[in-house]
Amino acid sequence: MLMDTNLLKVESLLVVDNVMYKGEELSGKDLSLNGLGAQALNQGLLDDHRVHQVMLPLRDGVTLVYRQC
Repeated sequence: MLMDTNLLKVESLLVVDNVMYKGEELSGKDLSLNGLGAQALNQGLLDDHRVHQVMLPLRDGVTLVYRQC
C-alpha cells in the first residue's frame, strides 16, 4: 500500500521493526497472529521486485527496505 499510494517514493528507505516477532518462526511452534503478520510482511517484501531488503537480527529484527523503482 505504501508504494501503491506513493507514500514510499522511489529511492526511499523504510525501516521496519519487530520483523522476527519474538523469534516465533525459529521456534518451530505455531505462530501467533502477530507472528503470522510478520511472516506475511517478510514474504511480501521478498516477492516484491520494486524493493531490496536486508533483515538485521537485532533483538526482534529490523528490516531495511529500499525502494528501487
